[in-house]
Amino acid sequence: MTFIQDADLMSIHRMVQTVKQDKEVSLEYMKILERERMIREEGREEGRRDGYASGKAELIRIIRKKKEKGISSTETAGFLEMKEEEIRKIFSLLDEDPDAADLEIARKTLGFPESDKEA
Repeated sequence: MTFIQDADLMSIHRMVQTVKQDKEVSLEYMKILERERMIREEGREEGRRDGYASGKAELIRIIRKKKEKGISSTETAGFLEMKEEEIRKIFSLLDEDPDAADLEIARKTLGFPESDKEA
């Protein structure tokens, strides 16, 4: 194990004090901290959106199955206790792009931006 000598500690302390007194360095450091905070927050928000969209995708999967079985939007809305208008919107999106992944349809219904991620 290597121990830091008193002279090394003093040298480090002087460098830290010099950096602290340099306004440009302090400002740049604060900018870096703020950028990192924003990046973390954006990541958390994206994670929440993705989690919510994943849950909605499961609902889309059920609605897709009902549609494929020929069950009407009215019956599907009643079965799922949802507004028929929302079911019709999902039916319409499924008609527009039947090969779209459930997650993609979920993101569209939620108004989330397109994602590169696969379902």
